[in-house]
Amino acid sequence: MPLDLTLVDPDNPNNIPDQQTPTIGSHLARHPYVQRILRENATLREANQRLQKLQQEMFRREVLMARHLEPLNPAPVGIIEPVPGRPTIVHVDTFRLLQNRVMHEDAPTIRLLVGGPDAAPQHCHHVRLGPSEIVERYAHPLPDRPNAIVVLWTDAPIEVLR
Repeated sequence: MPLDLTLVDPDNPNNIPDQQTPTIGSHLARHPYVQRILRENATLREANQRLQKLQQEMFRREVLMARHLEPLNPAPVGIIEPVPGRPTIVHVDTFRLLQNRVMHEDAPTIRLLVGGPDAAPQHCHHVRLGPSEIVERYAHPLPDRPNAIVVLWTDAPIEVLR
């Protein structure tokens, strides 16, 4: 394949198309301008690949956060009475903890489910509990919360302080 030997701008890394890349060891490949262009092309290609990987990782994180972060529903300050016959579940939302740390926010991370796992979640910063038990549930985490493995179950009233 004959090479196009027209004059090129040595500062432009797009001078040598891929199909015209000189073979290693040839006279043209040893030319300083050609070597510089080939190095810049390789550097740009590597930087582009790193950028694509970073964009994919950011997209995965955004999808993950969008899937697991629900809108905040602040719990009212004061005593919350339990629903008769249904336990109240308390757990710390690790995704919201991570978001607070990364985004330098102060969103409440304690999640209350007054009336069992199907109740609407309420969020707060500080609670005082009566008699309760901490349960480890690797086989059966909370619905829609695969990270909620260790949860606190109580039938006592909960006092939300903040």
